[in-house]
Amino acid sequence: MSDNFGSRLRALRKKAGLSQEELAEAIGVHSVTVSQWESNSFLPKTLNIKAIAKALGIPEADLLNPNFAIPFGSNLKALRKKAGLSQSQL
Repeated sequence: MSDNFGSRLRALRKKAGLSQEELAEAIGVHSVTVSQWESNSFLPKTLNIKAIAKALGIPEADLLNPNFAIPFGSNLKALRKKAGLSQSQL
């Protein structure tokens, strides 16, 4: 995953199963605003960061932390197989 806010937001939004429109509605902004955040045109204000994290069900730190790894969960099996590891080796 890329080291920028927009990429993290997009990945977390998709992981939550939300469209840009659904996230926008949940936090009270226009879907164009979410699109602009995801394309790194500009960053959300602090109050919006809090609302985004709440809507996604994650801590704010996960949204802001570039080292936060999204793949766990649905992609863990694929990553394990790609690395040639068994479940017991994890």
